[in-house]
Amino acid sequence: MKKLIIGIVVIAAIGAGIYFATTSGGNGITMGQDIPEGLEPTTIANALKAGQEGNIEVVLHGTMEEKCPTAGCWFYLTDNTGKIRVDTQFAGFTVINQKIGSKVTVYGKVIKPEGGDPELSALGAKF
Repeated sequence: MKKLIIGIVVIAAIGAGIYFATTSGGNGITMGQDIPEGLEPTTIANALKAGQEGNIEVVLHGTMEEKCPTAGCWFYLTDNTGKIRVDTQFAGFTVINQKIGSKVTVYGKVIKPEGGDPELSALGAKF
């Protein structure tokens, strides 16, 4: 009986560790590429304005407002200046395990799809 209780406690501890390692809340999880130290963060409004001209690399800070409910391949990032769609499809990571409302720093290229609004093609993110 004692071994059974110890086994249950160990399994619960492992499960809790996995849960907290894969959910957000400022836990320091980096996905995709590291965020370059020399690239100064900008606002979403400035990134959207610069994105009208073509591809530009930026670092943005904000809150994940909404995300792809099935695959976690995109999310909307907001700050006090605006909102931008962030596509993670080509970055090699998803945000399926990150909570809406999480604070995130994202590194990527602002692109303007033909006929669409500028969006961020993510290269990396830190939750």
